[in-house]
Amino acid sequence: MIPIYNNWVLFEIADETPWLSLVPFVNVVFMYISFYKVFSKFDKPASYPIIAMILYFIFVKCFAYS
Repeated sequence: MIPIYNNWVLFEIADETPWLSLVPFVNVVFMYISFYKVFSKFDKPASYPIIAMILYFIFVKCFAYS
């Protein structure tokens, strides 16, 4: 339940509809869009969301399952 709530809060911050975090495979696509929107709110360059997405999946694959 924690990863679903994590995406729920991310979607709320990015002004997306939070119920999309409950739909499988759609939530991954909207997670990318939400990362972009959150970083653009903080006036960061376009490379920041790309780096955040790459590091997010490295963290999830390497540390979450160990």
